[in-house]
Amino acid sequence: TESLEALGAFDALDGARRETRDYPDAATSRLQPDSGLEQQQFWRVIADCIACLPPGQARAFSLCELDGRETAEICQILDIAPTNLWVMLHRARARMREQLEQRGFSTASQ
Repeated sequence: TESLEALGAFDALDGARRETRDYPDAATSRLQPDSGLEQQQFWRVIADCIACLPPGQARAFSLCELDGRETAEICQILDIAPTNLWVMLHRARARMREQLEQRGFSTASQ
């Protein structure tokens, strides 16, 4: 079930950009230690997966999905066209999914 929950969290990143982000909350972590530990482990896995991406894809993915920046701003930062960004994000998301599956996070029936 932990694998399904983590992949579900990744799928939330894979959809449309969200206006608010769900980052580990220190207050919540203190109230629910197991939850905080799971969040820390999940974000550690995400960081490891991002580190496996080519540098340009990793930066584009992080700016979009983790920082929540808009397309125009990311394109300006990376000095690329929007179509190039969309391709980079598509490839980064596909690689992230592969990396998560290699680490045991899968939507397949357990």
